[in-house]
Amino acid sequence: MTTEASPVHRASDGELMGFVAHRGDEWVATTVFGADLRSCANREQVARYLLEHGLAVMAQRWWLWSPASGRWRPATLVEAGVGWVHVRLGLDPKSQDVVMLRGDDVRLLRRGPAQPEPPSGDHDVVCAVGRDHDVGRPTTP
Repeated sequence: MTTEASPVHRASDGELMGFVAHRGDEWVATTVFGADLRSCANREQVARYLLEHGLAVMAQRWWLWSPASGRWRPATLVEAGVGWVHVRLGLDPKSQDVVMLRGDDVRLLRRGPAQPEPPSGDHDVVCAVGRDHDVGRPTTP
């Protein structure tokens, strides 16, 4: 069961940092545009993660899955709002190759190193005891 996402705001200025939603047995932190960032066993952990990292992760390298080419493409977030994001494709900061993602298309976007498999709607990464894992990043033992 998935609950409706709840906004997480920074107390100092009310800035929206992202959203948290309950999915099955875990809580998931998402960006303001809806990409999954982290999943944990409790709401407090994902809310704290958003407060500490919710905006900073948007400046990191992202990857966009291209169903047409069957490969991941490096991407930079250009602008984002609730439910949408503009993404510049490739590594050239002057590139005009910008696409808008919204709705289900956001699931094609991942943070971290390129993924070896196409994205799916399922996320089985959860917080282990004493450790957190980022959705879209490989975990190591």
